[in-house]
Amino acid sequence: DLLYDFSGTGNDKEFVLATIPVDGDPPPGSYYNLQARETRFHFETRNTASKYAKDRFYLEFDFFDDNQSLTTVRLRHAYFEYGKLLAGRTWTLLTEMRSLPLFLDFAAGDSILGGRTAQIRWTTVADSQDFGWAVAVEKFNDGAIYNPSDLAGEARADLPRLTGGFTRIWPRVVWSAGAAVTQLRFDGAQGVGDETDAAYTVTTGGRVYLNDSKQYYLGYSLGYQSGSITDV
Repeated sequence: DLLYDFSGTGNDKEFVLATIPVDGDPPPGSYYNLQARETRFHFETRNTASKYAKDRFYLEFDFFDDNQSLTTVRLRHAYFEYGKLLAGRTWTLLTEMRSLPLFLDFAAGDSILGGRTAQIRWTTVADSQDFGWAVAVEKFNDGAIYNPSDLAGEARADLPRLTGGFTRIWPRVVWSAGAAVTQLRFDGAQGVGDETDAAYTVTTGGRVYLNDSKQYYLGYSLGYQSGSITDV
């Protein structure tokens, strides 16, 4: 990737909406970057003799780690599928990839709720013009629990996140919706008390195809979240 920014957004590796300068926050000035961080490899094994449509192991990685050097490997996906069961690290159940434009730049995901995390999922596949649903237990990122007052103590999730959703497919429309709930915990210190609360997320998204060949489409997504900043 060869990137050149005339004014500067604060991130020389990708276009991130949150780094667009605002009043009182002057831009860093023009810059360029030449990188190979998005170089991506994957390894997959499939059991073609299986009685299930999905019987495989999938591993994918790249070098897009902002906190490390250009040669540090970043794990993207590592999971197995056996029939309706999936276990490992991949996109959360709430991530609706079909709402995204097919950009080369990683910033295509700025406008959705989702991400990659470790999980155990049970899925019934939605075929063409059909209905499918899924449930999962997912690892919750404790660092996403917001502590704006910087209170003394430790924020953590006591239990994994419980997630569920469904997908409905018509000839021209793909529609999915999902919800997740997590118990949040704060173990206070230095006189700060302990607290627990619930965090929840609801999402919907999909595609509307503009022609019969499905060459052109509009993607849409809408989400609401309370209690944490994960998935944004």
